[in-house]
Amino acid sequence: PVGPGGVPVDLSFLNKDEGGNFIPAGAHGFVAATNGNFVFEDGTPARFWGLNCTAGAALSGTNRASQLADRLARLGVNVVRLHHLDSWASPIINYNHPNGTTQHLYEPSMTNLDAMIYNLKLRGIHTILDPWVQRCFKPADGVADYGHYGERNNFYLHPWVYMDARMQELIGLTWSQIWNHVNVFTGVAYKDEPAMIITEVINEGLMQRGANNVSREPWITTFTNGYEVWARLNGYKTNVGMSIISQNYGEANLRYYNYVHHNFY
Repeated sequence: PVGPGGVPVDLSFLNKDEGGNFIPAGAHGFVAATNGNFVFEDGTPARFWGLNCTAGAALSGTNRASQLADRLARLGVNVVRLHHLDSWASPIINYNHPNGTTQHLYEPSMTNLDAMIYNLKLRGIHTILDPWVQRCFKPADGVADYGHYGERNNFYLHPWVYMDARMQELIGLTWSQIWNHVNVFTGVAYKDEPAMIITEVINEGLMQRGANNVSREPWITTFTNGYEVWARLNGYKTNVGMSIISQNYGEANLRYYNYVHHNFY
């Protein structure tokens, strides 16, 4: 059993010092990738063993955060990916803000996220932040053709965001708000928190499933014309038409998808 009552073998010692005290996550500084390995800022080698903590579990408040952190420490976990933070269970985006936009964080949920990060940190568990999963917009956000994207509909947004300047502007705003947010339990802004080791920009973006979700104009033309320009400059076959969207295989297609990703990031 791995429930609240315990585990067959308590592995929490892996996150403790010789005196049996937890070493807080981030104690060795920020993590970096060096020669294909993770290394902490002070030179300590880093290896991670972890899992996802999703939606309601990640945003369930101080008491639940403490319970989960205890359980995960006993399982020997030292990293947790906090996932679906903007989705259906107490999202960190305020979808009901009085001004009708989705351009504000929901502070009660941010406090719950603070609690999760803090409790994990105390037990030597690092975090990976995944703040864009089911992000949506409302008419007041000024996203063109809003009505065709679907409200709170996860993957409908992912193709368009790689090409839509207004969506990208709103992503930048949300990222700025999140990373400048100060954790009420630690007094440290997320951007300055070494217990956070990695972040995603967008969960399961367009190129993981090919480009076949690019199904509306003007984005079909934008995407296919973009390929033609890229192909001419890079010596790949041109005049391929819709196959650049319908076929998510072949070297030219994959390299172009990679190019679109890099441009976005």
